Amino acid sequence: MYRFILHLRHDRKLKHYKAMTNEDYMNNELAELEAMTEKEACEIYNVDYKAEAETYIREYWMYIA
Repeated sequence: MYRFILHLRHDRKLKHYKAMTNEDYMNNELAELEAMTEKEACEIYNVDYKAEAETYIREYWMYIA
């Protein structure tokens, strides 16, 4: 079952709305991961290494589209 997640993001500079894409969500999640410590990432994503969490995030957002 596929589902499309649509959220609107308001751009204050350009005064218009932009629909967020799966790539936007992936980039946001990767940015959050980058800010985490190794221990936090391992606990949240249930992995052994932070790099493994990055792989899971990329695969998830690339293959659900």
